[in-house]
Amino acid sequence: MKFGTGKVDRNGNRRKKFGIIGFAESSRHLAPYDDDSWEIGAMNQLYRHIPRADIWFECHKRNDFLSDQVPGTDYLAWLRNCPIPIMMLDEAADITSSVRMPIESWVESYGNYFYSTISYMLAYALDGKYEEIGIWGVDLAHDSEYEYQKPSAEYLLGIAKGRGVKITIAPQSALLKGLYQYGYDPLPSNDDIQWLDVYKGRVTAKLQETLGVANQLQGQVNCAEEFLMWARSKRRGSAPPPTDQPDPDKIATD
Repeated sequence: MKFGTGKVDRNGNRRKKFGIIGFAESSRHLAPYDDDSWEIGAMNQLYRHIPRADIWFECHKRNDFLSDQVPGTDYLAWLRNCPIPIMMLDEAADITSSVRMPIESWVESYGNYFYSTISYMLAYALDGKYEEIGIWGVDLAHDSEYEYQKPSAEYLLGIAKGRGVKITIAPQSALLKGLYQYGYDPLPSNDDIQWLDVYKGRVTAKLQETLGVANQLQGQVNCAEEFLMWARSKRRGSAPPPTDQPDPDKIATD
């Protein structure tokens, strides 16, 4: 990954566009990495997947982002060697590019409604007074994201829209997208979701029943293996242990 030149382009001109890049494979590749008029902001371990970034966001406590790093990678080493600004909860002495996020100022300006890294990136963009904010690789369509991260991001996008900022969002994203227009369009049917819930319940019940049968059969297999071992030993001249023999495991623990 190449590191960009921050808020200014290669000619020293102030960039007026800010791009937010997330992990969603549906659209992260569509971001304008080759357009020098965009300042590119990315997050977490996304450095493994994108060609350029001008600013980084790591908005988790150290124990959290280290415990969640991709196996076989050294994310902390990457952060320590990253030359572009890294917006973090607090400055870190061993991460020389770390910058403490001005969370108090953001809360005062935009309210205490930050439910994801995307929200913090939007606050940064609002403070930077960019003329355009673009979002790629951010679908926010998964259940957990859709329920609380999406409204937080849309709230800040509304502030940006109210300030006259141009908003560009990848069409694959669920952000600022409705399924119907209240009062004008009929409510969307949930028949498919209800049917799939019923179907899932039936399949789950069948799975549990099958697992029960499988466990019974596995027990029978184990029992057969024990008798088979005894039968083979008998053929070789071995005799079964006497019925009054003490339990060897109990002897070992006495």
